Amino acid sequence: MSESAQHTTTSADADGPARIRRSTLDRVHPGHTATVVGISGNAEPHVAHRLAVMGLVRGTEVTVLRAAPLRDPRQYRFRDTSICLRGAQTSLIEVDIDEPAGAAS
Repeated sequence: MSESAQHTTTSADADGPARIRRSTLDRVHPGHTATVVGISGNAEPHVAHRLAVMGLVRGTEVTVLRAAPLRDPRQYRFRDTSICLRGAQTSLIEVDIDEPAGAAS
């Protein structure tokens, strides 16, 4: 997904409006959490199947725990599991990133 293809919507919560940014999991920074929207249609069928079997399906919250010194692979936590994935895999996972109101992008 290109920078220009990212989608931004706004929604209200108890603390005021929150920004929800559509992106891919490889663009989420360590320490942040995102919600899986789906797997890219560009993914090879066996890769999409493997990611889904691991639990990376719509609605799954994923936290980026840390990145290797050269940013790849990264460690993720979801569904009581901690796993390392490479950018080639996580670039196929579309997510919504919740950002508090007034957060800089």
